[in-house]
Amino acid sequence: PDLRKARAPLDTLLKPEVQYVWESLHQEAFSLCKKLAGNSARLTHFDMKKPIVLTTDASPYGVGACLSHKVTTNGKSKLHPIAYASASLKPSEKNYAQIDREGLGIYWAIQHFRQYLWCQKFELHTDCSALVKIFGPKNDLGGCATGRLNRWAAALMEFDFTVKHIKGSSNSTADALSRLPVCTPGTRQAHYPGGLDGNTSFGGMRQQQSAEGPVCNKIDVLLQEEELMEDVQELASAPQVGWTSVTVSQIVGEAPKAAWDILPLTIQDVATATKDCRQYGRLYNAVRSGVLDSTDPELKKFNGVFEELYIEDGVLYLGSRVVIPTAQHLRLLTELHYTHIGVVKMKETVRRYFWWPGITRDIETMAAKCDGCRRYKKKPPPVPLCPWPYARRPMERVHIDYCEYKGKMVLVMIDAYSKKIWTRCMMSDTTTYKTLAVLFGWFCEEVGFPTTLVSDNGPQFTSREFEEKLSKWGVKHILTPPYHPASNGLAERAVGVVKDKLKKMDVAATPVELHVGLAYIGRVYGLTPHASTGKCPYELVKQGPAPSLFPCLTARSNQQKRSEATVVKHSVARLHQRRQFAEGEEVVIYNNHTKLSSKGTILEVLGNNNYLADCGGGPKHVSGDLLSRVPATTHRDIGGSNEDAQQDMENPDADDDADNVSICSQSSLGSEILDLHSDNVAAPNLIHHRRRRRGEVTRLGQPMENLPRLRPLRHR
Repeated sequence: PDLRKARAPLDTLLKPEVQYVWESLHQEAFSLCKKLAGNSARLTHFDMKKPIVLTTDASPYGVGACLSHKVTTNGKSKLHPIAYASASLKPSEKNYAQIDREGLGIYWAIQHFRQYLWCQKFELHTDCSALVKIFGPKNDLGGCATGRLNRWAAALMEFDFTVKHIKGSSNSTADALSRLPVCTPGTRQAHYPGGLDGNTSFGGMRQQQSAEGPVCNKIDVLLQEEELMEDVQELASAPQVGWTSVTVSQIVGEAPKAAWDILPLTIQDVATATKDCRQYGRLYNAVRSGVLDSTDPELKKFNGVFEELYIEDGVLYLGSRVVIPTAQHLRLLTELHYTHIGVVKMKETVRRYFWWPGITRDIETMAAKCDGCRRYKKKPPPVPLCPWPYARRPMERVHIDYCEYKGKMVLVMIDAYSKKIWTRCMMSDTTTYKTLAVLFGWFCEEVGFPTTLVSDNGPQFTSREFEEKLSKWGVKHILTPPYHPASNGLAERAVGVVKDKLKKMDVAATPVELHVGLAYIGRVYGLTPHASTGKCPYELVKQGPAPSLFPCLTARSNQQKRSEATVVKHSVARLHQRRQFAEGEEVVIYNNHTKLSSKGTILEVLGNNNYLADCGGGPKHVSGDLLSRVPATTHRDIGGSNEDAQQDMENPDADDDADNVSICSQSSLGSEILDLHSDNVAAPNLIHHRRRRRGEVTRLGQPMENLPRLRPLRHR
């Protein structure tokens, strides 16, 4: 009642036939209305322990709501208002049916006061009886409710409330608010955490007021800062309120500036940089005027978010996030990346407090260009195992390797088809010439030269002489990647078998010599059925029945049955994550020794999982297990580009998957070591006939007699 009397001069001034002249009488009435509206006797503080009542109503052009506490005094219940709120309807919403407008008022009011009503049981008052059933307990409505009412009711199921119908005459507060909605051109109220309001400049005309949080003690009148400060100080000096003196700038600036505690960058720096920046300075003026020039290429990127931008303390805000000008992009990201946190954590932190067009792209670029993050990047995960191609005949592919036992070197060779193992004690002579001499003897003794020979990167295997001689024999030489023994797993397995048997034989009462032990191992292993083939290696190599280990105890037979070979499939990991790299592609190479990574370039693809890469120290043979792709970056410098960028969407980031590949490749090496006569190696059938020509095989002019004689195996 007092407020109605106080505003009488203002009502007279608003009549159409009265000339609008603001005089001292109107100023006094205006000040009195402010004081009465902000009187603590009219509004009460929110208390979670008291019952909460939300009253809503809607008119043809607005919605209103009142949040109150139900207080019982002397057996009588009375509503003490906590906050008022109202909003204008959009043009499309004005065309709703009245029941839909009433439902919109309920939905808008609950969302508006969400911070007060979340996880709180409250009572909803409405003067529309139909909404009691729609928003109340969910019974079968029989399709009588519209789709939007059902959607609003479903969206509000997260709140705990009961709906109560009241008479229209008892709903005067919400009804008045709905008929006097807030619709002020060029301004809106910014709502900060904690229910604090402040008048801010706003770009464009918004018909419906929106809020990030509920508003406490809301006064829907625009106040100047000086007047508001006077009212706050007047209330602080009142005896019934024990407040301390406080300024408006301290109150309004407290909430948004809380984000700056984490960085040395200050709000004053952002305000200064915003005005100094040409692009953001023009955006600042556009927000103040409420008009955005859509033809301006520098401001085109802000079209989608322009209506959500507002100004506070000379700084642009997008919702609760600060809009950082171009000059401060690099500084902010550098401070944030000081501890080298990952891309995902940087995105989560920056997006919470700050925004600018292309923010995600700049974060990814910053992380990708960081030398420390790249240098100490973790070793990439190993690729799933990939088997060698299945050998279909003896000596199609052999694997060789050297092993050390008791200070002596042993050369080991295994056939991929038959699993037959050959061994030779090399003592300390592991030169290329000695290695080729032993291999030539093995090839002559068996079914011929192999099609493919696989070895590691030992010096005797990578020499030019070794490569040239294998090429002359028609043998394809494949080198496995350095420091990757799994690529030559068959040879490593054969070495393990030989060393394991030798160790066990040394435990016997009568230890044997190394060359004798190797001979026993080769004989027993060759005449024992292998688990993967089901047959003896000797039987598969000679394509005939294998002799018995105990010939004196075995009955002779003219015909011996041949059993069919049952080949067991190799157990390999699923091939679902292969990585493949192309020539010229930039990669990150992990070093197993230094545990560091360096950037390099693929020079040549040597095989399924082998590459020749340049990592700064010259070309190197690298396995695909140690390679990973360089994170994708953009060519846009942080904070220095004006090209169009759309607002970032909240979507993480993942991954970067590529296919894994096999573990074999071919290398080119070779040199002349043994000048073997071409007739001896031109055709494999010459080897089968065991032809020997003395004096025709020389090395540097030496006759063949000076070389160790290679005797073929004789079998009964």
